[in-house]
Amino acid sequence: MRKRDLSHNERLVLYGLTRFPQLNDRQLSERLGIVHSTLTTIKHRLRDRGYYKVYKIPQVQNLGCELMGVLYTEFNPSISAEERTKRTSEKVEVFDEIVYSVGEVYRGFSISFSPNYTTMERINDIRTELFVDLDVMGETLPTEVYFPLELSKVIRFFDFHPLLEKMLGPDFVPPEDYGEGHGNGLFKPETLQELSKTEKMVLQAMVENPEMNSQQIGKVIGYSRHTVSDIKKWLESINIIKTIVVPDFKKLDMEILSLFHMKISPFAPKDRSALENSVMASPSVFFMIHRPSDIIILSLYRNYDEFKEEKAQRAQLLKDHGFAYENPVNNLHSLNKSIVIKDLTFAPLLKNLLTTE
Repeated sequence: MRKRDLSHNERLVLYGLTRFPQLNDRQLSERLGIVHSTLTTIKHRLRDRGYYKVYKIPQVQNLGCELMGVLYTEFNPSISAEERTKRTSEKVEVFDEIVYSVGEVYRGFSISFSPNYTTMERINDIRTELFVDLDVMGETLPTEVYFPLELSKVIRFFDFHPLLEKMLGPDFVPPEDYGEGHGNGLFKPETLQELSKTEKMVLQAMVENPEMNSQQIGKVIGYSRHTVSDIKKWLESINIIKTIVVPDFKKLDMEILSLFHMKISPFAPKDRSALENSVMASPSVFFMIHRPSDIIILSLYRNYDEFKEEKAQRAQLLKDHGFAYENPVNNLHSLNKSIVIKDLTFAPLLKNLLTTE
């Protein structure tokens, strides 16, 4: 993190927002030891300068989604990322199931959620055909990795607080009462929730307007602040919606985003705690999901040397614990050349789920 750009308190508040996104300003000021008015001023300044965004993530696995899919592919380098995005955005990224998508000159990846395998495959077939027709396909077919949420475990989902803690430097003293980060345990299947019409309206409004308060949401959907506030608290209490804060990668001096995919050995230990702990030891990891046969990790690095060092350490750890099976994929994306085509967009998918629930 550029220390010349941010004061100590600004860095501390950015960390606190990312680490404790569920806290209101007063609660966060007490946790961080910063005067309430000062924290609110800093928070607004950081937001206005584009240092972070707030997202409300619906727990779609409890509303009818059975699969998370991660697709990564190589592209025709003769076509710029801007031109390729222009050619594909209206025909590929338009699918509501795709919630996050990144592309650059040579490669790209996306994250999707779907109620079933058939829907996911239909999207991928259309996408592959379009890539060929639009002459953006590279020499290899896209790789699709499916994670049935009943059989998978999400360890981190856009959870950046370990990275921020590391970047704050040795003079930073983190708040007490750590416990699990907010990214741990997202998308854990539980009993499907039955929601009323009003509850669905509030949930949809929260996802579409993540920084609106109860009064503002009430005006949007035509209900009182009190009614909206009660429903919001209930939805949060049953873990049907989670708040996350995502910092701007580039403002954190990050240059490389890595997508790591490895097939897990069928002879690997059934206890995956060693796998989780070895990877979680790295603060660079902000996304990790695994199932019995596969693991996918997204990480951020300041430069290639930093990536190369961790790549070797991770390979050795996975080998030592008996998880490595085939040579893993390590796709690197230059953040300076990458385009975020879809930026954690859950609202269209949620609307479809709530309509068919």
